[in-house]
Amino acid sequence: TANNHYVAFATSLSNSKRQVGVYENRYNITIKDSNGNDVTELYRFVYDWGQLTINQREITIETASGTFEYEEGKTYSLNEYEIVSENKLANGDTITMDFVNSLDTYGRIDNIVTNVKIISELGENVTKNYKISFIIGKIIVL
Repeated sequence: TANNHYVAFATSLSNSKRQVGVYENRYNITIKDSNGNDVTELYRFVYDWGQLTINQREITIETASGTFEYEEGKTYSLNEYEIVSENKLANGDTITMDFVNSLDTYGRIDNIVTNVKIISELGENVTKNYKISFIIGKIIVL
């Protein structure tokens, strides 16, 4: 009828994507008349889907540095880090890592980490969503 108004609703099928990659940016389209009736079948759509690209988030992790005076029988390590880049972890993500070096005598050693893992709030391993660089601290025993 001449007084009937139609409203189009678009629902993204791509907004649940959380992993790095390129995805087809698809939508479901629904058209309703002024009475709320679904009249989508009255229309024929020609779709030209775009692409949704999720890039890695770049972060820089700096491991702690410290200088200690030697005491016999003591082992020195620093299991501390800071994310020093402007980018931090995405909301809800947490990071774990293993610190591998320690000293129990005089010397100097890099404060290296391995097994860096980033987990989302949903429990998904999202480490590959990050491009991680490191500033390596030093453990020094005098």
